Amino acid sequence: MGSRRMTLRAREASRFTVLQWNAGGLSASKLAELREIIVEEEVDILIIQEANITEDNIKFYQIRDFTMYGLFKKRKVASSILVAIRNKFTPSFEVVKEMNEHDLSEIAVVNIWIWKTQLRESFNAMSPNWGYKNRNQAGQTVEDFIDSNAMALMYNTKDPKTFIHNSGNSTNPDLTMVSTNIVDQCTKIVIGDPGSGHRITKLIFESITKLKRDVPRLMWNFKKAKEGKSLHRLERN
Repeated sequence: MGSRRMTLRAREASRFTVLQWNAGGLSASKLAELREIIVEEEVDILIIQEANITEDNIKFYQIRDFTMYGLFKKRKVASSILVAIRNKFTPSFEVVKEMNEHDLSEIAVVNIWIWKTQLRESFNAMSPNWGYKNRNQAGQTVEDFIDSNAMALMYNTKDPKTFIHNSGNSTNPDLTMVSTNIVDQCTKIVIGDPGSGHRITKLIFESITKLKRDVPRLMWNFKKAKEGKSLHRLERN
């Protein structure tokens, strides 16, 4: 009798961590503290806004086991974005749009083509939907973007606000959005401030992937049963 095999699917958890921080100028001391945080938090992707770096000085801002990418400052108002991606990933980095004189927000978009999902992070806008009393034009733009795309805002009223003003008040200029197909697999945590007034946002993505695994299938010998012999079970290896 010929044999057949059944394929079952085992489940394995996968995880990566993204940190986002508005540095207000990335100094040597801030970078040193960031390196420690990267190790402690097991970071895979780091997004730094207002890094204040250029194509010439990015070589001084290297992090071990990471590849550095930048949206460099082209004018006095812009202060650049630095993206560090752990070398185990093979990213495709593209500058979608350079900032001009009319842009008021710095936006970093990170697409991780793993498990056919997307991760997008870091906006600067005002809306009652994330803790502000009023809504500005940038806030309306973000709301419209969420409504017209399959995106979800990672916001919890119990989270600490991300920016502490000199007056002692705090607000949420640093936002995190993810694709709706991964929102249930994401956890957002607001952690400490290495020295800019902005707290760090930590996003943990955990995915359950399916792996194929061959296992023996129970087979019944019906031919012998028809011949009057006892029906018995065979295990095919």
